[in-house]
Amino acid sequence: MDKQLKKILIGITKDNEILELEIKNPKRKKDYFSISGNTARPITRMRAKKQTKEFWEDYLGNDEIQEMNERMGTKFRSPKQAGKYVRDVDGELHGFDNSTMTDELRFKGKDWLFESSSAGQIRDELGNLKKTFVKQKVIDKIKRSWDADHLKIGKRMDMRMFPRQNREKLLKKAIREMMK
Repeated sequence: MDKQLKKILIGITKDNEILELEIKNPKRKKDYFSISGNTARPITRMRAKKQTKEFWEDYLGNDEIQEMNERMGTKFRSPKQAGKYVRDVDGELHGFDNSTMTDELRFKGKDWLFESSSAGQIRDELGNLKKTFVKQKVIDKIKRSWDADHLKIGKRMDMRMFPRQNREKLLKKAIREMMK
């Protein structure tokens, strides 16, 4: 991984979302320092597939099906048929958003994905944690740096303050905590 870039799992928010931050130190003195974050919710692959199926069946109305038939040379008559076609061609999870946390893992006999919830300048989430994966002093330092140094030229954060994380173990811990 890029030495200037650090992704760190911070904890679980009170809204039952996993908070991850990305901290980027500048490579050169004229580059800027940045912090951004994302939240995601664990979801079983089976539930994600069901959610995707429901999405396409709800999305594809008569106009969309007619346009699809004209463009593709198909003869679908129902959202169910057209939705199945989309999933067969583009993948069973086409339309499912796991863009902010692409991890997939097996836990307690199920396959888990992480559905994107929010991303960007979500600094306020640092004050909305019910469970943390890092010490409070690290969170406090991140808050101070975010407030004082975000998007400033040449500013840096000492990446050594972040603990090594076993990502899979922490994600499983989060799932366990959120299943309570």
